[in-house]
Amino acid sequence: MRKSVLWLCSIAAVAVLAILVITSKHPVNPQPAASPPQMAVTAETNEVSPAPPEPVATPAPTPTPVWTPSANSTNAERTAVARELVKQLSEVGMQPGGITPEIAAKWNRDLESLVEQGTAAIAPLDEFFQSKADERFDTGKTNLLGEPSLRMAFIEVLFNIPAPENVELQGRLLQDTSDPAEVALLARQLEAQDPGKYHDLIVYQAQVASDQANHGQWPGRDTKPLLEILRNHFSTNAK
Repeated sequence: MRKSVLWLCSIAAVAVLAILVITSKHPVNPQPAASPPQMAVTAETNEVSPAPPEPVATPAPTPTPVWTPSANSTNAERTAVARELVKQLSEVGMQPGGITPEIAAKWNRDLESLVEQGTAAIAPLDEFFQSKADERFDTGKTNLLGEPSLRMAFIEVLFNIPAPENVELQGRLLQDTSDPAEVALLARQLEAQDPGKYHDLIVYQAQVASDQANHGQWPGRDTKPLLEILRNHFSTNAK
């Protein structure tokens, strides 16, 4: 019995050894692990669509900067600067959105710069007056520019440029205008700069402007200064 058991054990050992040898020579390909079931994953895209561009407000056109001449600049250079200033000052009413305090402040600075050009500004101003252009500033509720009209502002500029050419140009302007306000302003300035020389012309133009105003040609214009001119003239002659 004991021998039989040993014999069976020996046979079993040999069989196991044979199986091991065969397995080592012919390895069994392992079955690939079953892939996990493909899950339909919908990746949630977090792409952020670019925001539409914000509307950009169109800036108001800014006037071209005016070159400021030095003390040694020639008269031709100053005249060119004065001509550009006259152009910019004349375009103030074209500003989009109307006349703001900032625009008004710059306009008045440019007016002062025009005076600083001295006699070089007279020719560009003469060109402006010959064009018969004008713009009223006193028709609205507020007048930020402080001048009744463009022509009146430029007439005052002439007064602030002491030169014979300035006085002569004012005399020509007085001959060509019957606007009560312009006649009154030119009369004051000419009498201050060259007393008595333009007396007869002043009185004549004051009479013309007053008559036209009485017939409704100048509605809204103040004729009191004209009446004062005529009153002073007739009272002086009576003496």
